[in-house]
Amino acid sequence: MFKRNCPEYDHLAKIFEVILGESPQQARKLCLDWRRYRNTAMGLWRQAATISLKESVQRAEQITMQDEDVLHYFLNSHRQGIVLLTIHMGDYLHSILKILKLAPSRKIIILRRKTWSEIEESSLKKLELIGHTVEIVRHGSRASRMIAKGLREGAIAVLLYDLPYGWGETQAVKMFNHQLHWVRGPLQLALLGRASVLPFFTFNTADGWVCHLEAVKDFRHSKPGSDHEAILSKEIQAMASLAERQIRCHVAQWDHWNLMHDMVLGGQRE
Repeated sequence: MFKRNCPEYDHLAKIFEVILGESPQQARKLCLDWRRYRNTAMGLWRQAATISLKESVQRAEQITMQDEDVLHYFLNSHRQGIVLLTIHMGDYLHSILKILKLAPSRKIIILRRKTWSEIEESSLKKLELIGHTVEIVRHGSRASRMIAKGLREGAIAVLLYDLPYGWGETQAVKMFNHQLHWVRGPLQLALLGRASVLPFFTFNTADGWVCHLEAVKDFRHSKPGSDHEAILSKEIQAMASLAERQIRCHVAQWDHWNLMHDMVLGGQRE
């Protein structure tokens, strides 16, 4: 239960005041709105595991997405590796289903930190039911090599990048006029896998769910070299800026405000 005057509530309200410059009154309102959206996000995973494929597809089709024809052409003409890159916001599960339903049969790699669960298996099984081969890769010493290799062989990897040091090596980025630390891994894998990156963001509006597509980033011709780190650093900051833009528009819908403390501290030397 998320109650006023509890430590979690007070801590989150202070984050909204310090990071976003909100008034105490608005910060308290955002806390309650954030908890409602967090409950919605957790419920979406449970629902995805229990509803039928037909119901999942119907839900995915209700998500508004501009340039769907352009995306369909890209997914069907681009046989090299692709990274679907997003953050923990909104119904990204059904956005992934909507995007991958437009793609021809491919190997889909999904990076997960949590151990196996029936909810996870049932939710992600739907991607196999629409014609793909799904490989779940767990965080570990071999994960990066497996994903980079899969990308070089033409797989599609689904990666989330709004994570602090507990999920891997980080880089300092400027967000909300503060220095935060977000993981390097997703974009590093795209570079090592010589893949294209398709960033997307999912959020709720008065008219329903929206999946917003950003411009594709093309790393197919990248090679490790003297400029590799400079490119990686620049692209990580660019992706952080894209995320900030969407989060500012839909503050309460971003799941990871509760990880802000770790993002500020960094957790390791840069």
